[in-house]
Amino acid sequence: MLQWVAAIATGVVPGALLCVLWFDAAGDDRELLLARMLFWTMPFVLVHALVALSWRWRASRFAVRAALPAAGVAVALVALVFWLVPPTMRVQFDETSLVGASQEMQRLDVAVMTTGAVPYDGAVMPIESTVDKRPPLFAFLVHLVHRVVGYRVENAFVVNAALLAIALAVAFAAFRRSGLVVACAAPVCLLAVPLTVVVATSAGFELMASVWLLVAVLAARAFVRQPDDARCAGLCGAAMLLAQSRYESLPAAVLLGLLVLWRVWGRYRPSFGVKTLLALAVPLVLPLVFLMWNAQNAKFYPEAGGAPLVSFSHLREHLLPFLAACFAPRLGGAWPAALGLLALLVLVVRLIRREAGRDDLLFAAPVLAVTAVTLLWFFSDPDEPAALRLYLPICWACALAVPLGLAWSGPRARVALVAGLALLAGLRLTDLAAGGAFPELGRAAMVRRVGELAARQPGDVATTLWVGMPAQYLIVQGRAALTPQGFVRHVGDLQQLRQRGDLRALYFVQTALDAAMAPALGDVAELLRRYPNELVAQSDGDLPVRIYRMR
Repeated sequence: MLQWVAAIATGVVPGALLCVLWFDAAGDDRELLLARMLFWTMPFVLVHALVALSWRWRASRFAVRAALPAAGVAVALVALVFWLVPPTMRVQFDETSLVGASQEMQRLDVAVMTTGAVPYDGAVMPIESTVDKRPPLFAFLVHLVHRVVGYRVENAFVVNAALLAIALAVAFAAFRRSGLVVACAAPVCLLAVPLTVVVATSAGFELMASVWLLVAVLAARAFVRQPDDARCAGLCGAAMLLAQSRYESLPAAVLLGLLVLWRVWGRYRPSFGVKTLLALAVPLVLPLVFLMWNAQNAKFYPEAGGAPLVSFSHLREHLLPFLAACFAPRLGGAWPAALGLLALLVLVVRLIRREAGRDDLLFAAPVLAVTAVTLLWFFSDPDEPAALRLYLPICWACALAVPLGLAWSGPRARVALVAGLALLAGLRLTDLAAGGAFPELGRAAMVRRVGELAARQPGDVATTLWVGMPAQYLIVQGRAALTPQGFVRHVGDLQQLRQRGDLRALYFVQTALDAAMAPALGDVAELLRRYPNELVAQSDGDLPVRIYRMR
C-alpha cells in the first residue's frame, strides 16, 4: 500500500500543480502557459518512453544481431519507397502547421506556430502566433532534427522516413516466428497499401500515430500472454507515445489499457517501478487534455462551415462509401482494395477454424474505435482524397491480416503467395509514383505554385512582405507574410517599417480559396480594391493564383 501511495504521489503532485496553473491563468496568459506546457512535457514524454522500452529490451535479452534482418529489410524498402516516390507536402494545411510548430520550437522553445511575420532589421520577425490544435509530438521530433542539422522543411520527411522504417521492421519482427517468408510478407503487405507510402512521403503525423498504435497493440499482446514487469513497462512506453500522437490517439490508448486490465486482472501485481511509470503518465498526458479543451475554439475549423464537428449524421453519410472504398475489388486507388478482400477472407477462415480469440480484441478494438471516431468527424468523406490519411489504421489492419493466412499454406505455396504480394506492391507503388493512385491535390498544387511564383519575384526576402491566405506556408518557407486580417491589424506598424526601410516590397497573393477562408483569415480582394497595385505574376489551373505588387 505504501508503494502505491508513493507512486501515485509522484504523478498526483505535478498533475495537481499543472491543474492549478491552468485554471489560474486566463486569456493570452493561459495560451502561453499551454504552449510552454506542451513543449516542456515532450522531453519527459520521450524519457518516460525510452526508460520503459529499454526496460523491456533489456529483459528480453534480445541480441542486436537478431534485429539485423528486420532492420535490413526495413531500410532497403524505405530506400526503394523514397526513390520511387519523392517526398513532398501532399495535404495542406496540416503539414504547414506541423512544420510551423517545429520551426518555433527550435526558435523559442514553445509549442506555437507563427501565423504572421514581418521584415525587420534585415530579418524575418514573427509578430503573431497561436497554439496549434494538433498534439506536439511529431513537431517536437522534427524540431530535434532541426537542432542537429538546422531548420529545413525537409526534416519532416526525415522523421517520417525513420517512422516508416520502424513500422516495417516491427511488422517483420511480429511475424518472425512464423518463418522468414511470412515475416517478409508483412512489410510488403503494408507497402501494398498505397496510402502507407502517401503518408510516409508527406510531412504529416498520421504515419506516426499508426506506428505507435501498432507497437502498442503488439506490446499489449505480449503483456497479456505473459504478464511481468518488463512487458508492462514496454506497454507503458508504447502507450505513452501513442497517446501523444493524434487527437483520437489518447482515447485509443485508454481503451487499450482497459482491455489489458480486463485480461490480466488477478494475474499480475506491478512492482514499484511500474507503478511509478503508470503514475507519471498522468501529468504527462494532462497538457493534451488542456490542448483538447483549447482546440474547441471554432477558429481552428473554418472548413467546417458551422457544421457540427462530431455527429452521427457524418457516420451515416460516410460508412457505406468507406466500406465500398476499403474493400473494393480493384487495384487502383490508395485503399487496401484487393488486400481488404483478402483480409476479410482470412477473418472468416479464422472464425470457422476457431483461431480467433479474446486477444484479437487487443488489435481490433482500438483500430475499430479510431475508425469509428474518424467516421463521426466532419472531415472524413472517403471520397475526399485529403481525408484518406485518417483511415490508415484500418488499412494497416487489413494489410497485416493477410500474412496470418499464409500459415495455412505449404512452404512452396507461401513463397508463391509472397511473390504475388510483392508483385502487387510493386504495381501499386509504380502507379502511385506515376500519379495514378493519389494525384496531387488541388490545394497542395496551389500552395506549391504560390511558392514558385514568390521565388521568381525580385526583391530581398529580408525586406519583402507577402499578404494572403497562404501566409503560414510562406512563413515556413522562410518569408515574411501576413494574412489579410493580420495586415489590417498591423497596417500602422507596416507604414513605420516602410519609413525605416525595413519593408521595401509588398505583394498580395490572391487564390481561389480566398472566399472560403475569408471569415477566418480576411479577404485579400478587399485589400486589392483599397490599395493601388499591379498584377506581376499568375498561374492558371483548377485553383488559379495571382500575385499583385503594391505600388
